[in-house]
Amino acid sequence: MEIWEKSLTIEDLPSEDLKIVADLYGVEFALKLMNDLPGVIINVPSNALKKIRNRYICRNYDGSKKSRMTLALECDVTEGYIKRIVWLNKRNNEGSDEKIAS
Repeated sequence: MEIWEKSLTIEDLPSEDLKIVADLYGVEFALKLMNDLPGVIINVPSNALKKIRNRYICRNYDGSKKSRMTLALECDVTEGYIKRIVWLNKRNNEGSDEKIAS
């Protein structure tokens, strides 16, 4: 980090997005993004974690009640939600392991 960069504040950052990043994760992290990814636009989907969680559920559910209960506790969802996600995934896949219900 350059000497002048150490004195930067959130208000010095060039965009509202970077100011939000700096507010949440620190000015140093925002500077790292600017240095490492100049010109890159990053879009964080609102349902990204839900899709990842559902994929985790489908991959780890073995069909047993114990598995369903464990996953429900791990993922902070109901057992019914586990059953529904697995059912939707099976229905949508029908021979393909690619699509995970969201």
